[in-house]
Amino acid sequence: MQLAKRWAGVVAALLAMLSIAPAPASLAMDRRSLSALPLVVSPAGPYTTIAAALAEAEPGAVIEVRGGVYPALVVDRPVILQGVGWPVIDGGGQGTVVQINAPGVVFRGFEVRGSGDEPDRDHSGVIIAASDVVVENNRLSEVLFGVFVSQAERVVVRGNDITGKAKYDAARRGDAIRLWYAADTLIEANTVHAVRDVVVWYSRGVTLRANTVTDARYGIHLMYADDATVERNRFLNNAVGIYTMYSKRVRLAANELRSQRGPSGYALGFKDADDITVADNLVVDNRGGLFIDAAPFSPQGYARFTGNVFAFNDVGAILLTSTRRAEFTGNTFWENLEQVAIQGGGDLSQANTWRDNFWSDYAGFDLDGDGAGDAPYHAERFFEGLTDREPLLRALIYSPAAQAIEFAGAAMPIFRPQPKLTDPAPRMRPADLAAFAGAPRRDGASPILPAALLLLGVGAVCALSGGSWMSTKALATGSAENTESMEQTMAHPANAAPSAVHSLSIQNVAKRYGKVTALEDVSFTAQAGEAIALWGANGAGKTTLIKALLGLVEVQGVIQVAGCDVRRAGKAARRQIGYVPQEVVFYEQSVEATLVYFARLKSAPLERVPALLTRLGLDGHARKLVSALSGGLRQRLALAVALLADPPVLLLDEPTANLDAQAQRDYLALLASLCQQEQKTILFASHRLEEVEWLAQRVVVLEHGRVVKVVSPAELLTDLMPYIKLTLWVPEAQRSDALARFTGAGFRAHLNGRGTVVVEVRAEEKLALLRMMSELTVQDFEMERGGLWK
Repeated sequence: MQLAKRWAGVVAALLAMLSIAPAPASLAMDRRSLSALPLVVSPAGPYTTIAAALAEAEPGAVIEVRGGVYPALVVDRPVILQGVGWPVIDGGGQGTVVQINAPGVVFRGFEVRGSGDEPDRDHSGVIIAASDVVVENNRLSEVLFGVFVSQAERVVVRGNDITGKAKYDAARRGDAIRLWYAADTLIEANTVHAVRDVVVWYSRGVTLRANTVTDARYGIHLMYADDATVERNRFLNNAVGIYTMYSKRVRLAANELRSQRGPSGYALGFKDADDITVADNLVVDNRGGLFIDAAPFSPQGYARFTGNVFAFNDVGAILLTSTRRAEFTGNTFWENLEQVAIQGGGDLSQANTWRDNFWSDYAGFDLDGDGAGDAPYHAERFFEGLTDREPLLRALIYSPAAQAIEFAGAAMPIFRPQPKLTDPAPRMRPADLAAFAGAPRRDGASPILPAALLLLGVGAVCALSGGSWMSTKALATGSAENTESMEQTMAHPANAAPSAVHSLSIQNVAKRYGKVTALEDVSFTAQAGEAIALWGANGAGKTTLIKALLGLVEVQGVIQVAGCDVRRAGKAARRQIGYVPQEVVFYEQSVEATLVYFARLKSAPLERVPALLTRLGLDGHARKLVSALSGGLRQRLALAVALLADPPVLLLDEPTANLDAQAQRDYLALLASLCQQEQKTILFASHRLEEVEWLAQRVVVLEHGRVVKVVSPAELLTDLMPYIKLTLWVPEAQRSDALARFTGAGFRAHLNGRGTVVVEVRAEEKLALLRMMSELTVQDFEMERGGLWK
């Protein structure tokens, strides 16, 4: 009987292939074939709205949307929605743009924009309220929340570009991706920028892989997110990188975290978390590389940190005294201003396990050649202990005061602090960088370079301490040669600063960090009264060059400041420099008292204080506390500190990064007057075209540590081809005609959700656009400079 059934099945299959099956079966096959064809939506039809195609779609049908702009959408059938040519779904600034209520939906290839603004109603680009949904390769912009997965499982959010509402600050924007009771969800290869957070709450088994998060508040916030995996992601310029709370069995691996510099500025943070594995992450240039508050949380839990690189952070790792039984093995702590800080009081010297880590400030030897130091590493610097209790004291790191305190702690046992930790077998060499750390990215930036190059905090101290300190190596080795050369320079200043020299001379400068080239054959000069901008992507070498000028890193080649060689006469060279970092920490005292304090520290004449208060427009604020100053006035105070000793050269790192538009203009005008009226030489690193246009006479363009060209600001603008974006208010009856005229003339133009026309033009096209605008009824317009034209 079974054999007969099998033969019957074979015969039926052959008959179907030969199209000689009975008529009803043929009709059924035809229906299936027809249902497999996509339903096409386009402005020309056959369907002109997505809703109409959805109404007739069978489960599993493919709806292909070809171009056009469509209103907000509710998807309540399990279909595949495929955009072709980036069709737009525009919410018009109301509610949620796309709501997916059916399981198994695939949504890809769309531009989603224009959600509402009400956070308590979860206005989003896409809300997913059903399981087994895939949302991939979409562009979301001007949305409050980006993709919101609510009480759905096994969702995939992949390859989307998500940005928030530009009119709001970070705290008011919504989350780019929010998971709420969304177990076993995959978040992969998304690009997230200018949003609030990426949030995973009450969601088990989530994987976040290969995402890029920039200019956000929390890169990823995990809360009650057990069994989460966070791997191969990139976090840049956020307030916080990855913060894990109340979660178990979380694995963080091979992530890159740099420039988290918000109020806390933690790259990695853990609170009340158990069974944590943190391995092979690159953590560079943050306020705090690692923050731990009670991880592991339970007596049977663990927290293991292995193979991570913590480099060039203000503090490598911050441990609260609730942190016990954490394990640190095989990590690299490289040139953090403070390697480890203990906060909250108490003794943690034996509470956690530290073994086989590399410490850049370890001064021991490896006589037996086994790769481990023969003596333990002790973190027991006296001054660091003071900074743990009073963080504002970090403003004096490397200053003579800090050196004197450290000397007292080393020379007199009564002052010697309790060790923070002991590593009994420290590594003698740092671990090799993971492959992802040195791999080039699609944007051309090498991720390790900016991490190894940025100067944070140390640079601020150079300005505040008057520069009277030697290089790290000279301090560690007590180099008689360096000390003697500086003494000779001070005794014979004429030999150090001959007449008729360049204010700055940089010749054949090179610097390497292991296998990574930070600077290579950099050469240029600057004259008195000249402002030069250092331009380049993150990692191009700008801040490493500033560090080299300050004598904070040793380089090959020759650097001279007002004729003083930075290597051979470092102290004399630093006296010629005033440095203004991007962020400065001051004591809580009045503006005038602050300047008097630093004048005494620099041995500058006190008569300079009232003169600088007047010159920099601070005389009306002299009695105010520093904390009462606006960002612009604080930056002026930092400039005043740098000018106390009347140096001929000013170095600035991102001079207007934290200022509003008016403060930017005022500050740049002040710098320009210092150049023109007092013949100061200004060298500044910048990412802002408006700074370069306003201030610089020449621009040194760096790429991967090399000078690729030296151009004028106008030539830089031409090379980069910036575009101008105009938002035009046009009467409703004329908008379609205006859009057609703009696009017909070759401009990139579209309608947005505010009832306006947005036009983007290259610099050379601005005049033609203005002429066309004069022929239309334009009620009002806004203009802004966009990103670089690609």
